[in-house]
Amino acid sequence: MNRLLVMVFVSLVFTNLSCKKTSNADVTYKGVVLFNICSHAVVQTIGANLIGENHWAETNTTTSHIYDHVFNVQNTCQLGDSLITGDTIMFKIRTNLVQDCNYCMLYVETPNTNYAIQLVN
Repeated sequence: MNRLLVMVFVSLVFTNLSCKKTSNADVTYKGVVLFNICSHAVVQTIGANLIGENHWAETNTTTSHIYDHVFNVQNTCQLGDSLITGDTIMFKIRTNLVQDCNYCMLYVETPNTNYAIQLVN
């Protein structure tokens, strides 16, 4: 009996290891630009694929709002003026993107979670 349990357990482990997992780079996300102030952009993901921080309190306005599934865009220099507050965007997560422009030193409250993104059509 014990031998049978061990064989079942081992087969389950190997079955799970052989499953192909989708990486974040393969997923297309949908999000809304909450704000883009002085090279600080915050996006809230919506739809089926959700990423980002939960219960983030935006305190940059006179009234505080609580958001779920939000992140700070790490590579605003590469996106230029394409992130407009209120716009719905489609994007993929990217890695190793260099922030190679002047960076605004204005303090803006943003989520602790950061992602570099690439816009897709």
